Amino acid sequence: MAQKSATTKALEKKVSSYGTAYTKGWTSLLAKQEAKAEAQFGKYEAKVAGQEKMGDAFTRLGAEAGLPEIGQQIGAFKGEIYKIKDLIDRLDEDITARTTGSFTTEAQRRRQVAAEEEPLQRTMGRLGTGMAPLIEQQTETQSLIATQLGLISADQQKELQPMIMRIEALSDRFSREITGYTKSKESELTLLLDKLSSQRALDKAEWDRVQQIAKEERDFVKQKQLIAIQQANKAKSGGGGTKATQTSELRTSLSALSSKYKNMSWDKMSKELKGQGVDPVFLRDWVYQQAVTDYPKVSESSIKNLVYNTYFPDQWR
Repeated sequence: MAQKSATTKALEKKVSSYGTAYTKGWTSLLAKQEAKAEAQFGKYEAKVAGQEKMGDAFTRLGAEAGLPEIGQQIGAFKGEIYKIKDLIDRLDEDITARTTGSFTTEAQRRRQVAAEEEPLQRTMGRLGTGMAPLIEQQTETQSLIATQLGLISADQQKELQPMIMRIEALSDRFSREITGYTKSKESELTLLLDKLSSQRALDKAEWDRVQQIAKEERDFVKQKQLIAIQQANKAKSGGGGTKATQTSELRTSLSALSSKYKNMSWDKMSKELKGQGVDPVFLRDWVYQQAVTDYPKVSESSIKNLVYNTYFPDQWR
């Protein structure tokens, strides 16, 4: 085998150095792009972590509206009602025990039961009447708080939107630089496909070009999906509090939402939900999907149990 000349060896060495330099440059570019994306996503995470949690907001708004005090007053009324109900339930047995061995007839015993039960029933009725305005106030307050929580959530999303757009723009640029699928190539592919659609024919060079750019487009889409998955996984394993904290916040949020819609007329609920693009028939499914997204550290089985069995069971309205 003929030996390589000194000129050939020098040329191969030079080509190799070009390849090494290109690889280093490309690696450096990718590292810079990834660093930019990570920095932007870090800002997003910090912003999310700094926002008031819905559970905290519910507690704060409830305290400001006097919800705990209303609950305590309702609890006091219920306690008295339960005591009187217990007396009524035991009244027949109590009078029977008191009249046993005496010359009391059954008719007399029944009249005595009725006579002693009547004032107890009146008292229980007055307690129920006194409790009704408090329950109405509690329901209205919870509905108002649920509305305020929705507004807070919407405002928080507005704050995050510019950052989300910057992350998406970086993801798009990063993916294009990795795959080579530039905006100009995207336009070129569109023109060639339009030509194919109208003329139903392309020459060989154009057809080869379509296949080449189409492959880059597929790679571009895959790369964007990969970046989205990486960011989602990072967010899922990152901030947002512990599993216990998120579970507590989820329970608070579901309780407020359930109370709000349970005491709302169907027409009013339908109008409000449709305004959010939600079919009221599938409210429970929508709540479940939102919870899975908003509380990633809570297992899906736990969320399903809380939504479908605890706060929005069958026939919950």
